[in-house]
Amino acid sequence: MKKYTFVAIILSTFLLAGCDSEPSENDISNALNKSIESGNSAIRAINPNASQEMLRKLNSVKKIDCIKKSDKTYKCNAEVAINDENRTTSVTLLKTEDGWKAIGN
Repeated sequence: MKKYTFVAIILSTFLLAGCDSEPSENDISNALNKSIESGNSAIRAINPNASQEMLRKLNSVKKIDCIKKSDKTYKCNAEVAINDENRTTSVTLLKTEDGWKAIGN
């Protein structure tokens, strides 16, 4: 009996490990930060003397919820503070080998 219980526990662990979970608040923040940094790099390429006011800075992210769109895609709503602007926004995130990537709405 103990042998079957042990096998069941091991199988459950492997099955659960294969399940994708929705992005966390930290995942959303990291994905948005990468996207903002990419935009800032483009601004710097056009204008190497760009001031800090021209660049965007992610100050905070508070996850509201996420809805699964496909096996690797979630649409998440979050309260986001960028520079001096606070707003609620939605962002679509794609699970990649390098983590979550913001791909728009």
